[in-house]
Amino acid sequence: PTSLSRKLRCLDLYAGAGGLSFMDGKRGNASISSAWAVDIDRGAIETFGTNNPQTECFVHGTDEFLYLVKAWNTLCEELEDVDVAAQKRAAKKKKGGKQPEKLMDVRPKPIVPQSAPAAAKGKGKGAKRKKSEKKREDDEDEDEAQEFNELGWEQKLEFLVRWEGGSEGSDSWVEEADLPQHILAEFVQRWMKRGRIPRPGDVDVLTGGPPCQGISGYNMCRNGEDPLSDPKNRQMPLFFEIVAFLKPRYVLMENVPDMFKFTTGIYGRFSVSRLIELGYQGRVGFMVAGRYGVPQYRMRCFLWGALSGQPLPGYPMPSHRVITVNQNCPAELKTNEVKAPPGQKLRREIRLRDALTDLPNVAHDEARDEMPYGGKPETEFQKDMRAPPPKDRGIPHQPKKVFNHNPQPLPPDDLYRCERETPCIARIRPSFTRF
Repeated sequence: PTSLSRKLRCLDLYAGAGGLSFMDGKRGNASISSAWAVDIDRGAIETFGTNNPQTECFVHGTDEFLYLVKAWNTLCEELEDVDVAAQKRAAKKKKGGKQPEKLMDVRPKPIVPQSAPAAAKGKGKGAKRKKSEKKREDDEDEDEAQEFNELGWEQKLEFLVRWEGGSEGSDSWVEEADLPQHILAEFVQRWMKRGRIPRPGDVDVLTGGPPCQGISGYNMCRNGEDPLSDPKNRQMPLFFEIVAFLKPRYVLMENVPDMFKFTTGIYGRFSVSRLIELGYQGRVGFMVAGRYGVPQYRMRCFLWGALSGQPLPGYPMPSHRVITVNQNCPAELKTNEVKAPPGQKLRREIRLRDALTDLPNVAHDEARDEMPYGGKPETEFQKDMRAPPPKDRGIPHQPKKVFNHNPQPLPPDDLYRCERETPCIARIRPSFTRF
């Protein structure tokens, strides 16, 4: 857009600790703000929230989130004009017993059917729990949530209630049908003003990279005969269901190039055709991370969508040379690979030694969550990694410490091999082809 009166608000699905929407600030003529982020991994989304304190973060699967925004929109339409003060006065006359003071949060809850296995009824989000187990209920294992998502059970909303005279420790989850209307209406109107949950028309940019494990060429067990038997492969249609409901102005989806290769490119063709069916213009580009100053090759497919009447964004031109590896986009889409025009001057490629030489040594079972660097940055890349965060984030600058430098513990046979291998940094040769 050539001019904007406000920032574009971005919703990031499959957000992880920060990726596609980690881009607050000026982008050309557009200023973008990460307004909402969704991921099923609690640790990842908490990290996202720490680095982006202005973002509303949701620990949900995409089907849970889709139900949440649809049910929330229905509640808003029903309760946005309710006279809360009048409802309160009427409620005082009927008051008796323990009453809710206010609502603190809302979440979707799967409804466990009677035909479900007994083991499922006794655990997870659908289970009845004692108050002494409330903390465990609030911090449920993400694998269980994923299991319920895959079973496709129906859902309903429940609300976190702060009881009269109570404190945070006595809060409990209550279903919508058990709440007084004035309490529910006050909560809905309060959250509507703050834009806590997006409604149709609220989202300007929707980004996301649906899981790629089920279609990636590195997966030796992917199912070409019945790809939808893998729950991860059902995420791409869900992504577009959320697009269809929220109708953002712009859509940016990322995935592996295999979306245009696996089973005759069914996922790539579906994505483009679905985007067009929903009234969007579309553009496909294959970008290589190494061409933008990242110390790895990593080719990915990016699908841009823009509603009719909106300018369709392009792709930034590469800034760096890159060491080539055997990762290619489909032959019929070779012209969609984003490359620098002939004659453009490029910076040299970023290598592993540019990124890794200032990092402290760690054991394969390193337990420390933070540690000192032990020295000054040695390369321009390392200086960039230690640069101060944006001033408006409220995050302290700690350039002498490194965080989350924790390798995954290795199985004994892998550890044996690694201890006897020459370090990979020493084996990188500058004679590889560059372009």
